[in-house]
Amino acid sequence: MSVVFLGGLFLGVAKLRAGTLWIPIILHFIWNLVAMIQTAMAAAQV
Repeated sequence: MSVVFLGGLFLGVAKLRAGTLWIPIILHFIWNLVAMIQTAMAAAQV
């Protein structure tokens, strides 16, 4: 749960620094893509 909290803080800071919502959206997409790839790789090893 702490990873989710820290990820939210990171995306919030990215929004504040960038001044636009597009940067956190792209970062969130990349975060989910990496998680999906890791899950697929772990499932393939079972």
